[in-house]
Amino acid sequence: MLKQKLADLRDNILLYNPYFNKGFTDVIMDDETGIINDGRERIFPNDIFGNYFYLRMPQKMQFDYTNPNNMGDNWLGVGIANRIILIALVKNASPDKLMENLITTIGRYQEINTKMLTATYQADTIIIQELSGVKDRSVIEKALQNFDINDALVSIEFTVSISFPFQQLKCLQNPCKIC
Repeated sequence: MLKQKLADLRDNILLYNPYFNKGFTDVIMDDETGIINDGRERIFPNDIFGNYFYLRMPQKMQFDYTNPNNMGDNWLGVGIANRIILIALVKNASPDKLMENLITTIGRYQEINTKMLTATYQADTIIIQELSGVKDRSVIEKALQNFDINDALVSIEFTVSISFPFQQLKCLQNPCKIC
């Protein structure tokens, strides 16, 4: 449900910001290593992707009961809300312009409700934020040293919310994947 909406948002960002080579959505901060990855490879910090961004969401979704599908005590659905952190890196670019472009692209996207929360383009703050779970401090120091001051690194935190109408009980589907 939310994963597909984020994939659609990623595609929209890539469409209107053609300077990006790649965008990621299934990105997490590994509980054990603290490294940002997509389950297969390290995403941040990483120099092999060129200009790229990722949409990272915390592990838990929140329910929003101000959903328009709800009337009085008759709950016809629920809202799903989640905080999203967008991190974008563009080589030899203006952080101000990159931030403006991404805020506009997200703000103009009509397929999901978004609410901007915070943003920064202070590279050292972003690197420390994204590597906050790393136990080996030399990884953070190396990332800080390797960052090129001519590059733009931005972080935008926002919430997305979607409506989730309850299905009829007779319409429930088997969640098991085919073996």
